[in-house]
This record gives sequence, C-alpha cells and structure tokens, in this order.
Amino acid sequence: MTNPKTPADGRTVKERRIPVIEERIVIDKVVREGDTVSVRTDVVEEEVPIRETLTKKTVDVRRIPKNVVITEMPETRDEGGVTIVPVVEERLVVTKQLVLVEEIHLQRSTTAREVEQTATVRKTIVDIDRRDASLPK
Repeated sequence: MTNPKTPADGRTVKERRIPVIEERIVIDKVVREGDTVSVRTDVVEEEVPIRETLTKKTVDVRRIPKNVVITEMPETRDEGGVTIVPVVEERLVVTKQLVLVEEIHLQRSTTAREVEQTATVRKTIVDIDRRDASLPK
C-alpha cells in the first residue's frame, strides 16, 4: 500500500507500509479416560515351624574331704575341665597349721536339645486387576 505525501519543498514522497504479522500458539487439553486399575489386598496368616538349638550349662559340685596339713595357701586350679577350689581353715594346735580341709570340684557339662514350635507370621497378598480403557465396557 502506498500513499503519496508532499513535504514543504514540494517533492512527492511515496510512503510504504509493511504489515507486521505475529504467530500465536493456542494449546487445548483433552481429558481422556485411561486404564482402570483395582488393587485388593488380603492378609494371610501362616503357621511356620521354628527350629532352634537351646543350650544349658550345669555345674556338678562334689566335696572331696582332704584333711591334709599344708604350709601355704593353694590356688584355685583347673584339671581336665574340672575347676578345683581349695577350702582351708586354721586350726589351733600347739602350733598353728594350715590344713587343707577339702577341695570343691566343679565339673561343667553342656546339653543341647532341638526345640520346635509354631509361630504365626503374616504376609500381604496383592491382586491387581488392570482393565484397558480402549476396550468396550
């Protein structure tokens, strides 16, 4: 498009117009039904056997009379898995003597036994049913 213009000096000037074009984007959203999922849970109780080895320690105490005169205090000792604890007393005689009166023998033993019992445990079972939305209802 042109328009003739005349400035003050008498010349004719052609004016040219340039259209400015702008592109715009329009966004639309469409809601579409998707797949259907249903979830069911069940709690199942189950009896499970429990097996464990239990140990028990016992001490057999035997008193062994000695009545032996000694000159110094004996120490506690171990002989073949038996702990020997000396028991002494002082007895008044014309002279004082240290007498080993007895020894206490402690013998340890260990027993083991299998134990079985039941315990209740729970677990959750999940069942998922998926239905495709594109299939007819």
